[in-house]
Amino acid sequence: MRARNSPPAEPAPIWVWSVALGMLLSFGTVYGWGFVHSVSTYHQEVVAGARQLLQREWQDRTDSVTRVVILGSSLTGNGVMPSAYFTRKTNGRCRVVRLFRISANLESFTDRAPILKYLQEYPPDILCIEENLLLYDLKDWSELSPDSFLLKNVARYSYQLVNRSKQRLGLTHEVIDVNRPGLAMQDVDMPAPTTPWDTTHLTEFVAEIRQRKVRPFAPRHPVHQALRILRGQGVRIVLLHFPRPAPLEKAIYSGRNGDSLRYRIAQYQRAYQASYWHEPGPYHFRYFYDKAHMNFQGRALYSTWLAKKLRQETNPTLLTAR
Repeated sequence: MRARNSPPAEPAPIWVWSVALGMLLSFGTVYGWGFVHSVSTYHQEVVAGARQLLQREWQDRTDSVTRVVILGSSLTGNGVMPSAYFTRKTNGRCRVVRLFRISANLESFTDRAPILKYLQEYPPDILCIEENLLLYDLKDWSELSPDSFLLKNVARYSYQLVNRSKQRLGLTHEVIDVNRPGLAMQDVDMPAPTTPWDTTHLTEFVAEIRQRKVRPFAPRHPVHQALRILRGQGVRIVLLHFPRPAPLEKAIYSGRNGDSLRYRIAQYQRAYQASYWHEPGPYHFRYFYDKAHMNFQGRALYSTWLAKKLRQETNPTLLTAR
């Protein structure tokens, strides 16, 4: 018996597709707005957390303790021990607070999270700035742009978006905690792998680092305004050097870029009577887990030197009256 062919299914009416497309576009618009809002909220939380930390340190200050703030990127997070280490190593003479942002540049601290503004409200005795921020024209990967590190972590910000939605609906009441790791600008420990990095592509890294653009010395930039105010408040400015593995360190300071970097350092020294703290080095590959970030061994070595430097710099017999 010959099977009868079923009649072809009728296509969905055009209005069904229109409604579906409209719903999809509406969802995309709402999610996009929410995502951007979530990112903005994230930066606001960073600022709020940092401000609380600085305010707390300011209120707890004593004349017998030198207050030190270290401002930097993940190099600072991986290379410098948390506060308790320096309190112990300096016999309570120094109170060190790190404020660092992952994959940051200078604008991370003047635009999206204007921490330099709050440093003027709660000025430390010594402000150490990771030299990388002042000397190189780096990309801020926390900025919302098509190729940003931020967009590569959509899940993280989507999670924040969900939390923000819960708060608006009254389903949760989250309190900002300055020690919460998610703030990404804090004085909590930052884990560092211990395995030395693969140096197979060392030649490529050397070539890349030699092509880095040196940041111009632009007196109208907000950082210069902040440094002038801080110097007027008696804050000592320090450009803090963070080492690379010896071959890369050599590449940084050789050739045309090296001359530009040394000249730029001299400009900061002249303009703000800034000190330049450079650890003795050189550092072997075994102290790093990639081409720039120190592992636990490197962090211990660098922090030991930094604690010794702070002890020397805060010796009462060597200090000039402020």
